[in-house]
Amino acid sequence: MRRKERNAAHFILLVLVTAFVLLIANIAVFMGLFAKWKEDIPFASQTIMDNLTKDQGSYSLSEDVKTALTQDDLFAMLISQEGHILWQERLPKELEKNIPCRMWHPSPDTI
Repeated sequence: MRRKERNAAHFILLVLVTAFVLLIANIAVFMGLFAKWKEDIPFASQTIMDNLTKDQGSYSLSEDVKTALTQDDLFAMLISQEGHILWQERLPKELEKNIPCRMWHPSPDTI
């Protein structure tokens, strides 16, 4: 009887240790992938928004950010709530149209 209890305790301990090791491995892999993903992003979208100015109804982007977009072969665009492209920089021809979009306004009942 004692041997069965000891085996059950060893089994439970083995399951807990295995779960802990898998959890640590998952966290390590996630952190490694996140760090790699973060390195791949040349700059944040917030950088574009901080350097995008509106003057007399037209938008313009600072030259250093334009250069960064060109060097990294990226494009940027500003879309209205109706899906109209208000501004773009290096936008591919395939995307030069209205973008169907819909704003989601959560109600207190859905949160």
